[in-house]
Amino acid sequence: MTEELRKDIGGPSYHPNAAVVDGYVIKVKGRPSNQRCLIYFHGGAALAGTAEEHNYYCWRMAVDFDATIINVNYRLAPEHKVPCGIDDGYASVKWAIAKASELGIDPNRIATIGESGGGYIVGGVSMRLGERNEGGLIKFGFHLIPMVTNAILLKPDSELDEMGHMMKAMSKEIYEALGDYSALEAKNFNDKWTFTMCLDDDLCKKCPPAVVLTGEFDDCLIGAKETAEIYRRNNNLLVYGSQRGSHHGHYFNPKHCRTDAWQKAVTEICKKYL
Repeated sequence: MTEELRKDIGGPSYHPNAAVVDGYVIKVKGRPSNQRCLIYFHGGAALAGTAEEHNYYCWRMAVDFDATIINVNYRLAPEHKVPCGIDDGYASVKWAIAKASELGIDPNRIATIGESGGGYIVGGVSMRLGERNEGGLIKFGFHLIPMVTNAILLKPDSELDEMGHMMKAMSKEIYEALGDYSALEAKNFNDKWTFTMCLDDDLCKKCPPAVVLTGEFDDCLIGAKETAEIYRRNNNLLVYGSQRGSHHGHYFNPKHCRTDAWQKAVTEICKKYL
């Protein structure tokens, strides 16, 4: 494997609200240039984690997908509120296209991929591309176990059990960190840049096609279903799948009994559509 640290990804020349961020360009040694490319956004609720911590997973993706992986260290809340991470992600896509020859990638075979909070970034990047009529710049957005729903925040406390109250309290803490919670509450939690499943039909039609994968016991299952439904309604869904017997982020454990099946499905999708 080769792992190159880049400190020049994205920036305000690609989007006025984007920062120049670092990240890793990961390749399998000996592969030819002009490779397919996935731009990866790590999980962590858009609040935590680093690109470097997720390089080990990107190594597997690079091998399995026969692709170059660009692992982006987008800015995190609460220091950088919504939509800073999204705009860093959008700028990283534009940067990769502009630098395609230098990076040894095919600019016509690029997709975004991310899980949980990174799946939220994928959704936001897709909307940024859509609103600029640039949805065709990438092949698809790969929304893995995406953290995108407002469902628990909209549910009355009287309808929640003990676990529901705990999940709602945790969600409130997350969204207080991501943005202005009072403003979100005043708008009935329908801000699409915070809850990307709130995008409207007209914008969805302009976004890159979506691939949405989740798990039977995933904490973010509702958001995955909601995302798949709006993309399906607008004839812009490539694949939706929910793996039985799996939970949120199970595939980061190589010994989990469902990890290899999950990875096989993701690999087949990437090779088919990218």
